[in-house]
Amino acid sequence: MEQLTLDLGQRTEPTQCLQCGMVYSNSVHEDEQNHSRFHKRFLKASSFTGWKSERVVEEYHDGRIILVNQNDPKSHVRKMEEVREVVDVDLGITDRTPAPAAKWEAVTTETNVSVRVWR
Repeated sequence: MEQLTLDLGQRTEPTQCLQCGMVYSNSVHEDEQNHSRFHKRFLKASSFTGWKSERVVEEYHDGRIILVNQNDPKSHVRKMEEVREVVDVDLGITDRTPAPAAKWEAVTTETNVSVRVWR
């Protein structure tokens, strides 16, 4: 997301969403719309309960690491792409070209998922 307003001493304070972390101005309609889109995408990507046929690399008391590659079921690959999209936006990566030989390793907890991608 790119910043749509500059802080020039306006009376409106920016708001940071406690769930998705996005900072936006709730008095600017376009900011609210961008936040709503980002928030929905973030929640969809970060919610994960697991799969019956996942490859668990390591388990911890608060989550597990799973491995996903391009030959796995399409739903697994699609989920990792959703997570990668959110991570790319957060890191400011604009090249969203899918990597055909990519492998994903996801760290999951009961409510969140993070991902590492090898290309």
